[in-house]
Amino acid sequence: MRTSAHAEFTGGSATYGTTTRPERTAAEITAMWRDPALRPTAESGERERGRRLWRLAVVFGVVWVATTVLLP
Repeated sequence: MRTSAHAEFTGGSATYGTTTRPERTAAEITAMWRDPALRPTAESGERERGRRLWRLAVVFGVVWVATTVLLP
């Protein structure tokens, strides 16, 4: 006789019907791996790749370092 502590893990989310972002990403990657027709065929532009965000990340990093150095 099995108790709930020994029940097999069936996967899925513990949030009752909703999936987390990593679970959705894993499902999309698995689907594209199993069926190559689902993969994007066109090249993505700068906007789709998010290259514009690196400038914001650099500014945020400089502000963070300045804050931690100047405010002991």
